[in-house]
Amino acid sequence: MYTTYFQHRPRGSPVEWTSDCPETTILDTYLSAQIDAKTAAKRLTPPAQDPTGKVGDKQWRLWNLIFDVAAELPQTQPDLVVLLEAFGTLENPGDWAVDWSRLGSFGSVWRDAWEAFSTHRLDTSPPPPSSPLLTPPPSERWVNFNAFSARLVTASVGNVSVVFGFFLLRDALEETLSAAAKEVEPRAAAQWILWAGNTVFKTESEQVDESGHWAQGLAKESQLWRGGVGFGRARWKFWRARFEELEMEEKGEGKGKGKAYLKEAARKMREIEEGVGG
Repeated sequence: MYTTYFQHRPRGSPVEWTSDCPETTILDTYLSAQIDAKTAAKRLTPPAQDPTGKVGDKQWRLWNLIFDVAAELPQTQPDLVVLLEAFGTLENPGDWAVDWSRLGSFGSVWRDAWEAFSTHRLDTSPPPPSSPLLTPPPSERWVNFNAFSARLVTASVGNVSVVFGFFLLRDALEETLSAAAKEVEPRAAAQWILWAGNTVFKTESEQVDESGHWAQGLAKESQLWRGGVGFGRARWKFWRARFEELEMEEKGEGKGKGKAYLKEAARKMREIEEGVGG
């Protein structure tokens, strides 16, 4: 089902994979529903000690492959989350060179991927006409990567921090954006509400210590937010109002997909508020 993708995936990623790599074959087989998640995880896990020290490198390459697939084929994201959860069910046979059940270096590799996707987030260039794949432009990959990241936060997989969602929501909704950024950043921020909105909201409702690292990016007022430092119900409602405002601005401009994300994010925020009594 995904063989063509793995044979012709875009180059220029942190990792260059070819279609004959066992990892791509296993991932293709899993995403095509020919094997279950635990079987795929076992096949992707080298059981033996590696005296060359290459297992850590293999892990780094595999995580980057998964991030690329999630960004380029967003329909695979639910299955990729299940696959990563399956690693946690594996038992260490006693000769692992690195701990796969805890996903090893996943969090730090994710952080590097965030920076890499962010660098090209305003690039809306489509693939060249000669490309055999209709993969999304870098701007869409940034939106999709944030959706995947928010899914990971909700599933408590991979030590991904919700703080990055706060940073993106702040930057997208509390600053005056350039025309290019306005096309991308609010949609990327919306993913954190759509897929991790309860976690974002709960951070405030549980009275998390504002000295924690999650709050550092909200420890000051911004260009449009003048309601005080920190995160609370008032800032949440401001973000909802901004989604509604931006969605109204896009009406009639033929931006159906982007407008839908913003409208759904505002609806989800209101739903979460009402669920806890407004």
